[in-house]
Amino acid sequence: MTIFPRRRLFSLAGGVAAGTVLMNQGVARAAGGPPATIPALQEWTEAAGQYTFAAGARILLASGQASELRNAADVLADDLRRVTGITPQVVTQATPAPQPGDILLTLTAPTPGPSDEGYELTVAASLRVRGAKRGVFNGTRTIVQWLRQTRTVNAGLARDWPKYPERGFLVANSAKKFTMQWWEGTIRELSYLKLNLLWIYVGYGLDNAADIRAIRDLAARYNVQVIPQHNMPDHMYLPLAERPDLQLSGRTGSLDLSKPAAYDWARQLTSSLLGDFPSSPHWHLGSDEYLLGSSYDNYPQLLAYARQRFGANAVAPDVHYGFVNDLNQTVRAAGKTMRIWNDGIFDNATVAVDKNVVIEHWTQWDNRKTPQRLLNEGYKLHNSNQDFLYYDPGSRYPGAANIYDNWRVGLFQGGQSVSDDSPGLLGAKIHLWTLDTEFEALQSDRLAPAFRSFAQLLWGSRKPFPTHAAGFAALSSALGRAPGFPVLRRQVAPVNQARSVWPRRVVTVQFQDPIVASSLLLTNGSPEGTSYPGTAAYDPATKLATFTPTNPWPYNVDVQLNLGARDAAGNVISPPALWSFRTARRPNNSYPRSIWNDEDGPHNEYVMEGRPLELGVKFRTDVPGQVLGVKFYKSAGDLGLHLGNLWSRAGANLGRATFTNESVSGWQEVRFASPVRILADTTYVASYNTRLGIYGYNRPGFAGSIDNGVLHGLQTGADGGNGVFKYGLNLFPNESFENTNYWADVVFMPDTYGLWNRSDAPALGATDPQSLEIGVKFSSSINGRVLGVRFFKGTHNTGTHVGSVWNGMGQRLASATFTNESASGWQEVRFANPVQIVAGQTITVSYSSPTGAWSATEQGLATERVNGSLRAPANGGVFAVGQGNFPTSTFNNRNYYTDVVFSHG
Repeated sequence: MTIFPRRRLFSLAGGVAAGTVLMNQGVARAAGGPPATIPALQEWTEAAGQYTFAAGARILLASGQASELRNAADVLADDLRRVTGITPQVVTQATPAPQPGDILLTLTAPTPGPSDEGYELTVAASLRVRGAKRGVFNGTRTIVQWLRQTRTVNAGLARDWPKYPERGFLVANSAKKFTMQWWEGTIRELSYLKLNLLWIYVGYGLDNAADIRAIRDLAARYNVQVIPQHNMPDHMYLPLAERPDLQLSGRTGSLDLSKPAAYDWARQLTSSLLGDFPSSPHWHLGSDEYLLGSSYDNYPQLLAYARQRFGANAVAPDVHYGFVNDLNQTVRAAGKTMRIWNDGIFDNATVAVDKNVVIEHWTQWDNRKTPQRLLNEGYKLHNSNQDFLYYDPGSRYPGAANIYDNWRVGLFQGGQSVSDDSPGLLGAKIHLWTLDTEFEALQSDRLAPAFRSFAQLLWGSRKPFPTHAAGFAALSSALGRAPGFPVLRRQVAPVNQARSVWPRRVVTVQFQDPIVASSLLLTNGSPEGTSYPGTAAYDPATKLATFTPTNPWPYNVDVQLNLGARDAAGNVISPPALWSFRTARRPNNSYPRSIWNDEDGPHNEYVMEGRPLELGVKFRTDVPGQVLGVKFYKSAGDLGLHLGNLWSRAGANLGRATFTNESVSGWQEVRFASPVRILADTTYVASYNTRLGIYGYNRPGFAGSIDNGVLHGLQTGADGGNGVFKYGLNLFPNESFENTNYWADVVFMPDTYGLWNRSDAPALGATDPQSLEIGVKFSSSINGRVLGVRFFKGTHNTGTHVGSVWNGMGQRLASATFTNESASGWQEVRFANPVQIVAGQTITVSYSSPTGAWSATEQGLATERVNGSLRAPANGGVFAVGQGNFPTSTFNNRNYYTDVVFSHG
C-alpha cells in the first residue's frame, strides 16, 4: 500500500424536498411496498393499512431502555426535522402506548441476521422498531429515508440485517487536514447508508487530541465505530524523526527490527495511543510496505536477528512477523483486535502471524499469500480491493457503476476470488488516500455515488436494479445526501486569523457548490466599523468569488470579512460567515534583520508532501554578528511542532529552538536560548522543519541574490542551489530543486552597520583643486557607539586619509588614519576608543581628501536615508574646503558615500 500509487463537506441539505414521492424521481417500486432504500431491505411482508407521519408525532421509549436508546431517538428526531420540517418530541413512558403517527423504539433479542445490527420494523398506524441497540439505530436510518420521500408508508413488516459485519471507509488523514465540518458530513453519510466503520490515522501530529476526540464522539453518536491506525514498522517518518537511532540506515521511515530497543519503543508508543479509543474494539498496526523498493538482502542484520530469535531456519521477514505478534500482545491486552495490511505476508515465512490478527487484503504481489490461502489458514479477511475501492486524487476514483455492476465482496485485487459466503470474509471498505491535490468537498462529491453502490453490496440484500444505470443511479440521486450534510461549501483565503498577509492580497472564496450570483455579499471592515473600498466579483464557471482592495490593507489592523450567499435551493450562509486577517510589519530597515520583510510571502501558499521536511536558506553577511533565531512563513494547516535550526556550511548544527505561540499562518519567529556568533563572508544555513511536509514556495526564488542591508540570501552559483531541503527532521538540508525559495529565514544582529551597504557605490568621481573634508550628517534612534568611519574610494583618490567624528557644534570627538587601503572601493578605519552617542543627537562623520578627490552621486540624498537605527537627513552630504575642517557645506543633495561604523549600546 504505497503512499504514491494509491494514495469539503458541504452540499445541498435536503436531497429530495419534503413530501416528494420517490416515484416522482423516476424510480419505480413494487405496488404496496415501502419506499426504496439504500441499502435495500432483506425482507418485506405486506399488510393492510398505512402509516402517516404528521405534526404531533412522537418518538417513544420505555423507561427501562431510555438510557440505551436516547441517542438513537435524538438523532432520529433531528434528522426528521431536517427532512420533513417536523420535529417529533422524544417521550419516555413506563409502558409505551403508541398513538397513530408515533414511532416506538424497543430493545429486544434475538435480532434478525447474524449480528446485533439487524432489526424489525413494523409499519401500521404507528412505526415500531425492534432490535439490539445498534440494530434499532439502523432501523431509524430506514425511517429517515422513507419519510424523506413520503409522509405515508404502506403497512407491513420489514426484517433487515447486514450480511457482512464490516462496512466502512478509510481516510488517510495523516497526509491532509480535513475540517471538522467535513468529518461531520462524512460521518452523517456513513450512518445514513448503514456503513458502520471509519478508519482514521492517529498519532501523527495532524489532528490534535481535541479533534480526535470530536471525531471519535461524533462517530459514536451516529453508530459508526472508529478504527484507529498508526503505521508500524514502516511509513514512520514522523515518529522516527524523534528516534533516528532506531531507523534503518538510509530509510528514515523504517524501523530497524534488528534492534530490541525498537520493539520496546513501539510497544510504549502503541500503548500511549490505545487509551484514546476506549470503546473501539479495533487497532490497525499498518504493517505494510516494509522495505518497499529495497530488499531484506540489503539489511543482513535482519536475517541475523531473525535466526537469533527464531532459530537457524528462520528467514529475514520473520522479524516482521515477530514484531506484529509482539504488538498484537499489547493490543489484545487492551481488549482490542489488531489488524494489518496483507502485502508483508510472504509464502515462505517460518513464523506465522497470529491467527487472531485481521488481514486487510489490498494487493496481490508475488510470493504473498492469496486471499483463499489466508482464509484456509484460519485468518479473518477484509477486502480492500484497490482495483475498485481506492480513491487516489488525480489518478483513480471508486466508480459507482463499476462497483455496483462488476464487483462483489469476494473479489480481491487482481481478480483473486473467494466465495462471497466464506465464513472468514468480514467485509470491505472504500479508501481515500489524501495527497493534498483536491478540495475536500470535491472528494466528498466524487465519493457519494460510490458509497451508495458500496453500501448496497455490503448489506448483501438483493440488488433493487440489475445494473447501476437501470435505476440505482436514479435512486441514489433521489435519496439525496444525509440529513445535515453541509451546504454552501467553501474555502476562504487568507485563512481565518492569518497573519503577515500581503498588503495587496486579493481575498478569495472558492465555493464548491453553485450559488446564486446576485446573492453574494462580500463586505469587509474592522470591528470598529472601518471599511475598505474594493471590487467584488463572482465567476459562475469556477464558482470563485474575489475581493480586490483598492488600496493596500493597513498594517497591524484586524480586517474582518463578512460573507453571505444562498444556493438555488434557498439555503443561506447563516449566520453570515465571519473571518479575519491582518498584515504585520516591523520596519523593513530595522535591526535585527531578516532576508525578507514581514509583508513578503510565497506566491504558492500551500503544498503538502505528507512527510517530515527540513526546509532552509543559505545566507552570508558582510560583517560578523549574532544569529538571534530563525523565522519561517507558515502555511495554513501546517500543524504540529516546528523547530528552527542554524547550520554551518559543512552541516554542523550551531543552534536549535522550538517555535511557540504560533499564529494560524504567516511569519513565525523563534529566538535561540543564546545567540550564535557568525563570521562575515561565510555561508550558513537557517532552516525549520515541518512534520506534515506543508509549506509555501516560490520557484525560482533565487535567480539573483536577495540583499537586505548587511544580510544576503545567496544567488544560486558555485555554492550550489538555494533554498535547500532534506526529508526528515533536524537533518542538515543540503538538497535543492530549481532554486526554490521555501521561505525559511534568519534573525541577524550585526556587530556593526552603517548607512550604506557594501553593494552601494557612487555614480561619479572628480578632483577639486584644494584639499577637502567630506562627510555625512546622521543621527541614531537609540543610544550607541561610533566605532569608526567608512568611505568609498575611487582610483583617483590617492594620499593619506583621516577619518573623524564630530558633534553638532563642530567639536571633533575622535579621529584615526586609514591604513592598508585598497586601490578603490569601501575603506574602513576604527578609532582607538569608540565614541558614545545618544539617541537623537546630530553627529557628522568625515574623511580627509588631501588631493581634493571625491566620489558621489548627484541627488543621492534628495530624501533621507534610513538603515536600522541610523538616519541621514535629506541633503545630509557635507564638505569643507581644507582637510581637517568641520564639514557643513552642501551641494545638489550630493551623497559623498561617507559612512559610520556603528554598533548598538
